[in-house]
Amino acid sequence: MEELRVKFKERRKSMGYTQTDCATRSGVSLGSLKRFEKNGQISLESLFKFAFVLECLGDFDGVCE
Repeated sequence: MEELRVKFKERRKSMGYTQTDCATRSGVSLGSLKRFEKNGQISLESLFKFAFVLECLGDFDGVCE
């Protein structure tokens, strides 16, 4: 989870999104995004919403194959 947290934060920054931008675009609360980036706690639904905004949702396709 730590690696996922770090990668999502780095991707958000590389795309030029602030935490507020990402939260607004995904429809997930800013508090949830901050909590995820701080300690990795996030619901699966919110994680997928962030992945969609950060254009990496397809990276989850092979998880259940």
